[in-house]
Amino acid sequence: MKKLILIVDDDPMITNTYKRILNKEGFEIKVITTGVSALSEAKKRIFDLILLDIGLPDINGIEVCSKFRQDIDNKYTPIIIITGYDDPQEVVIAMKSGADDYITKPIDKSILIEKINALLI
Repeated sequence: MKKLILIVDDDPMITNTYKRILNKEGFEIKVITTGVSALSEAKKRIFDLILLDIGLPDINGIEVCSKFRQDIDNKYTPIIIITGYDDPQEVVIAMKSGADDYITKPIDKSILIEKINALLI
């Protein structure tokens, strides 16, 4: 069975790129553009991994990550923060909110795939 990855990012160019890369790797992808919608969707289905941007149009990704960690069904779902913020303090805040990894944009596709595979083992 294909692993299901939730991509939470409001930039269609970025989500289409991730979707294309990850589909080629055999993953099933669901794209959501807001934090509120992502939290709602995660109540309906369990994802194997979440790629989460910090800069969302409604609530920021750090808050979304914290809420995922408070939800019993998503408490242990791997979360990778993918963002344009390259500030060491943001990395610390993201990790404290429950993120498993933090990648800055632009991302090398091979690094993205390796990080995802490492968390899905």
